Amino acid sequence: MKLFFASEYSGNIDSPHYRLLPTQFVGEKLRVREYLEEKAAAGQMAWTALNGGPFFDLCESYLS
Repeated sequence: MKLFFASEYSGNIDSPHYRLLPTQFVGEKLRVREYLEEKAAAGQMAWTALNGGPFFDLCESYLS
């Protein structure tokens, strides 16, 4: 089985409040997470995520 390591570096992506943030701040993290959960539920892959908190996410947005 394949293992995907997602480096999210974001706030609490499971929070309903996180989903209200604009895409320019959170990027495509929600879509990637949904895709990974879908593949894992189908038994096609396993995944884990590294989440360093919102500080790193904001720095990434400003540097891009």
